[in-house]
Amino acid sequence: MSSEIEIRTMLDAAQKFGTPLFLYSSDTIKTKARTLKNAFNYHPFLPLYACKANFNPHIIRILSNEGFGVDATSPGESQVALYAGVSSQNIFLTGSNLSYDDLNWALKANVTINLDSLSQIETLGANFKDSITPSTRLWLRYNPDFGAGGFDKITTAGPESKFGIRDEEFGEALNIAKKYNLPIKGLHTHIGSMLFDDSPIIAAFEKLLNWAERINTVEEVDAGGGIGVSYDEKHEEFPLNRFAKWLSTMLDSFATKTKRRLKLIVECGRFLVADAGVFLCKVTAVKKTKRRTLVGTDTGFSHFIRPALYNARHRAQNISAICSGRTEEILCSIVGNICESTDVLASDVILRKPEIGDIIAFHTAGAYCFSMASTYNGRPLPPEVILENNSFHLIRQRGDFNSLIAGVPPLEKIFS
Repeated sequence: MSSEIEIRTMLDAAQKFGTPLFLYSSDTIKTKARTLKNAFNYHPFLPLYACKANFNPHIIRILSNEGFGVDATSPGESQVALYAGVSSQNIFLTGSNLSYDDLNWALKANVTINLDSLSQIETLGANFKDSITPSTRLWLRYNPDFGAGGFDKITTAGPESKFGIRDEEFGEALNIAKKYNLPIKGLHTHIGSMLFDDSPIIAAFEKLLNWAERINTVEEVDAGGGIGVSYDEKHEEFPLNRFAKWLSTMLDSFATKTKRRLKLIVECGRFLVADAGVFLCKVTAVKKTKRRTLVGTDTGFSHFIRPALYNARHRAQNISAICSGRTEEILCSIVGNICESTDVLASDVILRKPEIGDIIAFHTAGAYCFSMASTYNGRPLPPEVILENNSFHLIRQRGDFNSLIAGVPPLEKIFS
């Protein structure tokens, strides 16, 4: 469940780079990547890294070297992938409500564009028909009218979802594409995240293949991602091998029926990087209440927002106490340094009794942690460090005051 980074190594990293700090294991990322790839025997097959989980270019490079393409949500993430050395042929832009400028950039960059609304197809066709050639790679994002996920905020399909083209509108989507002679090369569906049951994804994929039968130009289909990871050891593992076998069987049947062998694409983010990361912070204050101890830290939800945003629970450890042999345990809530009552990083957890200066480790912090961090309250972003071959490598510097005012023109230019 957690990273494979030893406690002594975490403490060494905190001492060397300071806190707060994101620390990742390169070996864990590679192991997860190979686990995913080895589950699939179908060919042709391309796994994608959904880089919104963690868009550090060094992590993207590791996964690219493991044979992964990139699922990007914006031109910015696409540009980071290009910077990391990923070929434009292996970058798939699946954005929400892509703008005119987004589409213009994507066409010039020659990345695959995944269209997720009727109006977006119309915008592309009406404004860029002269830029579209038979080699342009366009997909349609399909909403099967049902979604799934750990809870509603991470469910990405269904009757009221903002994502994708609903089943009842899909015929109209094809008519608009035909009107502008748009080459629809792929179909995609993604119904939600933190899934531990493969049956909803398989059901959505079956509906997707029904549409692929009707579109002779389709060459590839994306079954989405959303494979869950356990943050608290309460979930069974996602049945990856069974899932891969099901998808392969369905595509083999499709090929027999239609004489067309489609490329299979799956996209994973959290599954690949979540377990590889820990978030380290330092105890700066200890307060007693009637019921528990409040453990104040040198970070807050600006850097680690998942608990406040999603009520997520990351396993927390007082690694200083563990390393020094202190065994007394008490009921604690770990709170941050942001001026908000919601700045709680862990509620009602049992920790070895904390002291000022102790290092707290939050596990499973490789996904949707740094990528969602901000500089709220004027707290600069933490650094990112990766452990590779038992050596630390700084892969993003700690923010400072200059990073807080980057892009701000000199005050005297405006106020005399």
